[in-house]
Amino acid sequence: MRRDHALVVSLLLFSALVAACSSTAAEQADQVAEDSAQPEPTTSTPETTTTTTTTVTPPTTNEFAGETIVVLVPEDSAPVQDIIALTPEFFTASTGVTVEFAEIEHPIREVFTVGGPSVLIDVLMFDALDIIPLGAFSGSIADLAPLAEADPDYDFEDLVPPIADQIGRDGEIYGAPFFVDSSVLMFNQEILAAAGLSVPDNPTWAEVRDIATQVHSNDVSGICLNGVAGWDELAASLTTVVNTFGGTWWEAVDDALPGEPQINQPDSGFRAATEFYIDLAQNFGVSDPATASFDRCLDEFQNGNVALWYDSTRAAPLLESNNSPIAGNVGYTLAPTNITEASGWLNVSGFTMLPRSVGRDRTGASWEFISWATSPEFARLAAENLPAGWVTAAHPTRLSTYDIPEFVEANEPYADIVLEAITTAPIDNPGTTPRPGLPGIQYVGIPEFSDIGTRCTQQLSAAIAGDISVNEALDACQAIAAEISQ
Repeated sequence: MRRDHALVVSLLLFSALVAACSSTAAEQADQVAEDSAQPEPTTSTPETTTTTTTTVTPPTTNEFAGETIVVLVPEDSAPVQDIIALTPEFFTASTGVTVEFAEIEHPIREVFTVGGPSVLIDVLMFDALDIIPLGAFSGSIADLAPLAEADPDYDFEDLVPPIADQIGRDGEIYGAPFFVDSSVLMFNQEILAAAGLSVPDNPTWAEVRDIATQVHSNDVSGICLNGVAGWDELAASLTTVVNTFGGTWWEAVDDALPGEPQINQPDSGFRAATEFYIDLAQNFGVSDPATASFDRCLDEFQNGNVALWYDSTRAAPLLESNNSPIAGNVGYTLAPTNITEASGWLNVSGFTMLPRSVGRDRTGASWEFISWATSPEFARLAAENLPAGWVTAAHPTRLSTYDIPEFVEANEPYADIVLEAITTAPIDNPGTTPRPGLPGIQYVGIPEFSDIGTRCTQQLSAAIAGDISVNEALDACQAIAAEISQ
């Protein structure tokens, strides 16, 4: 499962990639304006950019003053851009630690899977859907527990449960989170009110289907469901439905490895959930339902073309923004269920650290940065120094943030339901049967799932489009999943 020989080969490829985006950072540092709140890229290639923080006179009181760390981040992450903007003035100036941000075009999960860790990287952004399983299984992610426990300012107990259960195992901590989202059902209150309908506080999928059936027309789609192939697209939404229908991708064998796939079994919850999901998308969803991505559903829902939408809580701040035509008219409730008590997903992003590299020990300085960027105080720092204000902290990982009056007021339409969705996410038991790998809800916590989930959903998306039958898609997916059965 670890494919150690592939990691060794790809390590060299990844080192070359990062070297390309990092080698000139030190030479360019002096060209960055000292009062810059948003450092500009200093190096650009078709695939990478490097951002370097302001050069300052290192404080003499910090033991890591004068050190430089390299932090690998995706270039399209809004929360990361907030951190980059605040680092020069609020981290480097006070600690003397220079931070070089290496921004890559493709998601870190792809680079990590292909390239493995590099001696040139000290810190990297993780996504629990991929980096944690990969790092835990390969041993390429450092255990941060000793650093977190020794840091009196970090306050691990302040994390919103069950985040801690997703970022570690057996007492080890693989990352420090700064962003979390779950899944909820969003609904257009005006459309439902006109039809004399309402959404229960804890809806079932049967109730959702009934509402979608009643409001669906030539002018309004009953619901928007993700139909785009991808393990973090269709696979994420569908897997939460599979879980609550009592299904699972694989049975788990004694050592938590994937056993026999359960995808096309006659009486499996996976089959029942998939048939239900595809029927709902085809008959009461948007036109061309196989092209329904997060962005498309957001656009359709904002413009009053859809009554119900099931997807990530990260949609909430966008729906309530000043330029949203539907702001103030959206209702939010927990993810629909079938035979389980909860079904919302849990997705955590944050920073993690690579094991100590020969000749380059930046452990202390790296933790200083991680602790600062994921601290309880960072939400207020960002809100008071960035244009978006308290909406910047719309998906906090800290319980203490939800006690801040300014945060509650700015995020009032959805803050409570987002917190409830996160705290009730069934990370330890998302379905009715044991799961292989590490804890996960909308994914299976094994390194192979990103590839298998994407290939399977290519078949399922084709079924949503009507190009193949549901049975053909399930049979193809069963064969794909069987490639790693133990």
